Amino acid sequence: MQTSYVLMEVAPGKVRDAVKMLNDNPNIKKATAVAGAYDIVVEVDAKDHNTLSRIITEDIHEVDGLSKTTTLIAFDLE
Repeated sequence: MQTSYVLMEVAPGKVRDAVKMLNDNPNIKKATAVAGAYDIVVEVDAKDHNTLSRIITEDIHEVDGLSKTTTLIAFDLE
């Protein structure tokens, strides 16, 4: 599995609904509202880069009020 974190900027007043929608999606491991430069951090486990790309474009980019995403791909340092 490839773990990634998607940092999301969402319009004011849309965070609560966005987090609920994302956490109801079986393709999303966890969505959490955060304070700081971003509004939501989404953890995704995907079997490969193609699956990750599909989850981002078909699930995450459909969030109402989304203005920007930044994707961080995790890797082991072993």
